[in-house]
Amino acid sequence: MLKATKGIVFQYVKFSENSVIAKIFTANFGIQSFMLKGLNTKKNKQQKAYLQPLSIVELETAHKENRNIQVLNSMKIDVVYQTIPFNIYKSSIAFFLAEVLAKTIKEEEANTSLFDFISSSLILLDQKPADFSNFHLIFLAKLSSHFGFQPHLETYAENSFFNLQEGIFCKQAPHHPFFAKEIPSKLLHQVFNTSFENMEELKMSNIQRKELLSILLDYYSCHIQNLSNLKSKEVFEELFS
Repeated sequence: MLKATKGIVFQYVKFSENSVIAKIFTANFGIQSFMLKGLNTKKNKQQKAYLQPLSIVELETAHKENRNIQVLNSMKIDVVYQTIPFNIYKSSIAFFLAEVLAKTIKEEEANTSLFDFISSSLILLDQKPADFSNFHLIFLAKLSSHFGFQPHLETYAENSFFNLQEGIFCKQAPHHPFFAKEIPSKLLHQVFNTSFENMEELKMSNIQRKELLSILLDYYSCHIQNLSNLKSKEVFEELFS
């Protein structure tokens, strides 16, 4: 029996000359791998365009529990992006965040709040005409609450250090290397308290933005395994430098 669900494309790998395996975060079944065959045929050629990172799609699948690779019956675009595919900065943000999400989301079950957060954030990015250079920082900050390790923001005080392992701000530097110094800790606190709608109010240099991204990724690494060696990070940072 075919089942319909929305999905967000994370990434895909070539399986054969004419097929790929796509990792898609679905609204109804969580993260799933789908086999897409016949991509070079006239009938299915357009589907390859649907596999761009963080495309929001509609799927029909004969879903079966505990199957490693699901059978995909049909796929079409659910949200037609107006700017992300054509703006190199926005598409780079999407490419980078898709890799982060592919490494962090593992659950093979529905998570409606997480799916809605990701999809609504992407639509906002697509609609944002300018001043979106802090989008990825705010996205990662808000994403942490869905994974259960949002920092205890109430512990912040001026000139405090952010303890990445404990997720708290403290007056003294911890006795381990996993912490942020005073100025980046202050900026990090601001990031966690800023909405997407007000992201242009965050004032920082490109160097500070790069440092905050490294701190956020280190923070994630303290709480989630397998987040090292992000292939897109270096290219992404170079573009925004």
